[in-house]
Amino acid sequence: MNLLLVDDDVLMLQDLKEILDWNALGFQKVYTAENTASAQKMIAQVPVHVIICDIEMPGSSGLDFMETLQNSESGIPCILLTSYARFEYARRAIDLNVVEYLLKPVSAEPLQSAVEKAVQRLKLSRQMNTAKKYSQYWLDEEKNTAEYFWNKTARGFLAEVYSLPRKLGYGETQLFIPVLIEAFQDDRRSQIDDPMWEYAVKNVGYEILEQEHLLPRCVISLTPGRWLAVVSIVSGPETDLSPLEERLDVLQDTAGKFMHMELSISMGNAVSYRDIYREVSELEKLLDSTMNRRGRILYKDQTLPRGTTCTQSEIRLWETLLQSADKEALKKSLYTFLQSTARDLARLAAAAMENQDFAQMVYSFLKQKEIQAHRLFGDAESDRLYQNAVRSIDHMYAYCSYLIDRALCYATITDNSKSAVEIIQNFLDTHYAEDIQRNDLSDIVFVSPDHLSRLFKKETGLSLMQYVTKKRITAACSLLAESRMPINRVALQVGYGNFAYFSKIFREITGMTPMNYRKQSQAADSTGKDSPPF
Repeated sequence: MNLLLVDDDVLMLQDLKEILDWNALGFQKVYTAENTASAQKMIAQVPVHVIICDIEMPGSSGLDFMETLQNSESGIPCILLTSYARFEYARRAIDLNVVEYLLKPVSAEPLQSAVEKAVQRLKLSRQMNTAKKYSQYWLDEEKNTAEYFWNKTARGFLAEVYSLPRKLGYGETQLFIPVLIEAFQDDRRSQIDDPMWEYAVKNVGYEILEQEHLLPRCVISLTPGRWLAVVSIVSGPETDLSPLEERLDVLQDTAGKFMHMELSISMGNAVSYRDIYREVSELEKLLDSTMNRRGRILYKDQTLPRGTTCTQSEIRLWETLLQSADKEALKKSLYTFLQSTARDLARLAAAAMENQDFAQMVYSFLKQKEIQAHRLFGDAESDRLYQNAVRSIDHMYAYCSYLIDRALCYATITDNSKSAVEIIQNFLDTHYAEDIQRNDLSDIVFVSPDHLSRLFKKETGLSLMQYVTKKRITAACSLLAESRMPINRVALQVGYGNFAYFSKIFREITGMTPMNYRKQSQAADSTGKDSPPF
């Protein structure tokens, strides 16, 4: 790879050349240019793979240079440097898909991190370009056939591809391990279902999981953000799976470092291809029923030491107490159970982290109430209590008590639809002029947007939008009658950025234009008559 440094400051160019060991980062040559024109000539003469460019330069700026490169579809990853933290720069850099935006003077560590990201982007881009350029890669008969076979088999349609195992060389006694991979995006990644990233995950999965005695037969996408790797056991059912577990750890680390994805991975049992559908179904249930699974490797048949998990009778008792909102009795029963495990904290930790019977019961209870538990307990306090839960009996009790208190609090609100609606009304009465979405309102009472809409309509006779509109027009009428504020300012004041739309809505509700309403209101005031009705 070759690196191009662009800066009108000769001393800065020299510093950039010496700040990092470029050879160690994979660059054979480092080229320099003192302006964008020279940089463009350099790109035309020699292969350039990564660019580090200053923004503020005489003539054409670094941002203009980036835009030119983007228009030329060169695909060269770029890192921008600037001495000024300007919002316009940052916004345009984002629009131009710049790898990083760094402030001068730049130190070695953030620069190296940015360069590593650029190299990774280059590798991914190359993979995508290779796939597009050499379409036969995707037309490889064996791979396409395998993907088609496992797609059908994992979804329970083995009968449709019954003739393919022989073609693929799969014997009746051959064993396969299904590995379910689920991705969670962080703040640095949008669109977890981006085709580029789906392609990257599949290829990284193939590369990382391939071992001498463990061969991934296929990596396929089941749903957006969820993949299935089918690993073939070459040596037999007694194969040591520790290398596979090690590779799965590597896969998690790689996804986090380079793709900004946090993976949850679940492993099934070694079975024939005929039993893959059953295993995959159970693995999906395992993932869907496990809270806080991010960044963990789960095992379908993983068991806990005897005496640590909740019995069915205990669960049923807790369910009954939760349904009846008997908070004190529930907490007392829970504390008694936790005390019984106090002699072995390791077992308690296993019970808390792996089984989570109590927490799942709370989640199920909330689901019945149409309360979105993952949003209710998605705050920092919930995460802190959960992380500390395994430290002691008291910490575990504190976490579970928090679940109980918060769950029953919001269950009471939603059970009393009038109370939930009053909360929303009070919020809208003071925030009607803001750009409010249904999701924003549902977050206040932690119910689904659809459920909230139904509750609100039932109690008020108005939809959420109708209620907001009524509040806005009522406020507009007051401003028009009691102030000399320009009508366009009135529209903005009550939440309408589009004056034409405000006038349309105002006329539909009041039967007159805002101007006529003001005139009639002022005329009524001067004669002592009542203002026009609304």
